[in-house]
Amino acid sequence: MNLRPDDYKSIVQMMNGSARPGFRALSTAGFNLATGFHALHAQGKCYRDISYGNAFFNPVTGDVLICDNDNVDIEGVKGPIQGTPDFMAPELVRGQAAPNADTDRHSLAVLLFLMFYVHHPLMGRRILKIHVFDLHARRELFGNNPVFIFDPSNDTNRAQPNDGQACTSDEAGQNALTYWAIYPNWFNELFLRAFTVGLTQPHERVKESIWKKALARLGAR
Repeated sequence: MNLRPDDYKSIVQMMNGSARPGFRALSTAGFNLATGFHALHAQGKCYRDISYGNAFFNPVTGDVLICDNDNVDIEGVKGPIQGTPDFMAPELVRGQAAPNADTDRHSLAVLLFLMFYVHHPLMGRRILKIHVFDLHARRELFGNNPVFIFDPSNDTNRAQPNDGQACTSDEAGQNALTYWAIYPNWFNELFLRAFTVGLTQPHERVKESIWKKALARLGAR
């Protein structure tokens, strides 16, 4: 197996500023991710453990590499690996489903939100009340009671600006607030769908073909 080239960077590196992709490269990377998921699902397979450490991109070209491909399996089959809670669909976190194309679509939406808004879509003001970010806290945020940080009808987990003291790491959503104001409404609305109705109705999640069209349109701006 070939080693990952040094010019491919992780989502974490992008979020902490050590990798700075251009806008076109970022749009291309998102398009390529959606294309990869689309091809996988067309074969009746799913990727059961997308996480911070197995999706890499070239910040110049937008090319994408997915590592740990042993996590690919036939969709709907339960196995020893269910996923990383931060990226898992709520029904997976709660143990009510097996990995499938719909749960992958949630993971894809989380990945795209991290890339474009540089923050997790379900980590808003509620994170400020959590003192130990352990598995129990993750289950509550991502499985038992997930709320989008820009949910128009539920402000209990709304994105919060930095307070200049405790929130120096943007833990409550300052980056997301900044980028939400930059991107066009039609792009933001896809994430509204993904993280409002999509949290409770898996079949209503944004499909890969829709993401591909949106990202191609965004990259052409």
